[in-house]
Amino acid sequence: MTCFLIPPKDASLNKPTVTQTNSMLSQTFKSIGNHAFGIKVYESVEEGDAAAGRAGAILTEANLNLVYRGTLADARDLFIELIEKETGIKRLEKDTGEKDKDGLPIMEVSEKDGDFYRRVLREKNLLETETPFRHLADQVTNWVWVDDKEQPTGEVGLSVDIKKKVRTGPKITKLAQKYLDAANGIIAKGDAQVEKWAAKFSSDLGRTITTDALMDATILGRTIKEHVAWKEAKALAEMSTDIV
Repeated sequence: MTCFLIPPKDASLNKPTVTQTNSMLSQTFKSIGNHAFGIKVYESVEEGDAAAGRAGAILTEANLNLVYRGTLADARDLFIELIEKETGIKRLEKDTGEKDKDGLPIMEVSEKDGDFYRRVLREKNLLETETPFRHLADQVTNWVWVDDKEQPTGEVGLSVDIKKKVRTGPKITKLAQKYLDAANGIIAKGDAQVEKWAAKFSSDLGRTITTDALMDATILGRTIKEHVAWKEAKALAEMSTDIV
């Protein structure tokens, strides 16, 4: 069985105490209650490869650790969101008891990814189908990331990041329901309305926004959110001028 060492969040782990013991190094790692544990680690890549009996073993383990520590979780988040969008089935949520600035309840996902996936298979009669969402997994593999303004960042696909010590969460942020409701309301009125909003957004926000892009409720919702912020900034700027 292969084990992956995932250090605790204690910042002191970045500078462990090191002492020489035979051919390995003994490092002190702190964990629960700030208690220290001495653990022997390989002194070099070459030593680790020799212990494993194969070249590249340390690099393989390092990459696997990075994948399972963060990147694969990001892939799961995106994959589940794509399944929600394609099937129309949403993960179960629960009320946190808190409210946002508009007084609406703040919800959080209460259903595990695996439980949600199996529920989708049951509801769509796909239990006997092998990898029924292979096309969505391929989309994740070749995902083109965009910024808050829905503009491509130049990043394609998923990559490990050795600089990320702990997973900070997915790059996908959940859009508030009020923006999705507004977007679905516009889309429900037909292509002509979407086209008019595309023209207005393009004019106000200073970039080309196509009708085809806004037929996606999430993209339209994010554009509405951006436009609301733009209007608020414009109103505040106007208030800074003198009234004639």
